[in-house]
Amino acid sequence: MKKLLLIIFSIFIFNLPLSANEQTLIILDASSSMNYAYKGESIFYYAQSAVNEILNSYNNENEIGLRLIGMGENDDIFNLFVNFKDMCEKSDLRIPISSQSKSRISMSVNDIIPIGISTPLEYSLKEAITNDFSLSAKIKHIILVTDGGENCGGDPCRYIKEIRKTRKDILIDIIAINPSSDDMPLFNCLADTTGGKFIPINSFDAIKPAVSQIFRNTTSIKNSIVKSLPSPELKTKNLKFDKRNVVYKKYLLEFTE
Repeated sequence: MKKLLLIIFSIFIFNLPLSANEQTLIILDASSSMNYAYKGESIFYYAQSAVNEILNSYNNENEIGLRLIGMGENDDIFNLFVNFKDMCEKSDLRIPISSQSKSRISMSVNDIIPIGISTPLEYSLKEAITNDFSLSAKIKHIILVTDGGENCGGDPCRYIKEIRKTRKDILIDIIAINPSSDDMPLFNCLADTTGGKFIPINSFDAIKPAVSQIFRNTTSIKNSIVKSLPSPELKTKNLKFDKRNVVYKKYLLEFTE
């Protein structure tokens, strides 16, 4: 009986999200193509359901945030067309990464009407990685929920490959609803480069298994990232910045290739 309880406890522990060592940012595509119908529902309905399923995988103590692609905080149809020239710099951190944020993210996602004109994916990833995560030795976990890739002339694959040379703390998982074959190489690149998972969704029933698969398959990746992150007490030296180092508050953490 004790052995059985130990096995059950071990399975439970090793399948929990790494709440103490992880910050999660859901990046949700809010471009107008998300309004297109797919198998009786809008693509955005699939995306909303995926986000809520992702949130169910965490507890209230997890640090989670929400960023939108293609929309700013105060955008409406009129504002977007008046500022059409800025359409490729539209990305809004709607809910900053924090604990106790699950309900706010869910309510925000359920209220969003996707009206973005473009999908500036590279720009959104840059904003997220540069500005959204705290300066701490934790996994920076991005979960991208979208229907398609970059259409603003950016190169997200090149950007992520370049930043991974100095940043080993970034993990990108992707759930794409009915993606085109043209976007498959990009999504595979983002996931493979960071050790994440890309899962295309082609039916509503596939959402829950896809989210489960992401968390199941990335558990070992998260563990390996945590082991590679240096302890904050490991090194304290001159805070001179160069492109191969990341400055974290009062100390320097080095991420090696």
